[in-house]
Amino acid sequence: MRGLTVTRMLHVEDVAGVSLTITCRPRPEDGGRLWFFTDDGAPVSEADGVHEADAILHILGCLARRAEEAAR
Repeated sequence: MRGLTVTRMLHVEDVAGVSLTITCRPRPEDGGRLWFFTDDGAPVSEADGVHEADAILHILGCLARRAEEAAR
């Protein structure tokens, strides 16, 4: 509608400016099912309606770790 392109990526940033990019792509070791991955390639959870809470908790944990590392 406004010339935007969605590329299976989500950029998440907390109020302190710590950020994380999440991508969605097939995971060969899981039969090619779609999974969320962090920007460093770590799997988050399967990208389905069943694992939404798992994905959110994992993302929040990643942001907290990055904030802790940035504070050092």
